[in-house]
Amino acid sequence: MDIPNAPSIHDMFSWNVLTPYYKETVTLSKGELETRSDALGVSTMLYLQTLFKADWANFIERVGLKDEEKMWNKKYADETRQWASIRAQSLNRTVSGMMYFEKALRLLANLERLDDGTTNDLVGEKFGYIVSCQVYGQMKRDQDPKADDIDNLMHRYPLLRIAYIDSVRLNRTGEMAFYSCLVKSNGEGKIQEIYRVRLPGNPILGEGKPENQNHVRIV
Repeated sequence: MDIPNAPSIHDMFSWNVLTPYYKETVTLSKGELETRSDALGVSTMLYLQTLFKADWANFIERVGLKDEEKMWNKKYADETRQWASIRAQSLNRTVSGMMYFEKALRLLANLERLDDGTTNDLVGEKFGYIVSCQVYGQMKRDQDPKADDIDNLMHRYPLLRIAYIDSVRLNRTGEMAFYSCLVKSNGEGKIQEIYRVRLPGNPILGEGKPENQNHVRIV
C-alpha cells in the first residue's frame, strides 16, 4: 500500500505537560556528588562515572575536558552537575526528558522547511510544560540553592514555566492573601512573572500533592 503523507505540524493537536514538585533534588551539587555513600561504598560521582563509563567518556570529549581532576573548575562545574543529575533521580532529569518534545517539534518543523520565526511560534503554541512547585516563592525568600537550580532550568529551557503559591501579608493583624503565580525566563538571565491569580484562601489544606496540582490548573 502507498504510505499516506504525514499531516503538517500546523494541523497537529497541542498538548501540555504538568509535573508536581515539592522539595526533591533539582540538580545534584558538588557536595552531594563527592560525598561517600554508605549504600554505594563510593562517592555518587564515582559510581555514576563507573556505571555510565561510555557516557562519561563522551562527555569529557564533548566539553573538551583534558584532565578529569579539573571537572569542578568553573568552566566545567555546571555541565558536570548537569551530566550527573540527568542520570539520577532529580527534577533536572524529568525536565530534560520532557523537553525532548521541543526538540522533536523543531525537527519536524525543519523537515517541513519552516523558517525560524514560524518554528518558534509553532513550538510555543503546540507544546507547554509547567512544573508546579508550590514552595518556589518560599525557596526564593530563604535563598535556597534549589531555587537557583530551578531558575537555571528555566534559563536552559525557555519554554519551561514554573507555577507556585505566593503569600502576601495584608495588614498588621497577620491576614494573608494567596496567589497562584506563573513565571518563566525572560531570555536575558532574569525570571519574569507572567501573571498571578488571587486565590480565595490557602489552597494547601490537607493533601499537599493534589492541592499543588489543583492550584496550577488555573494558570
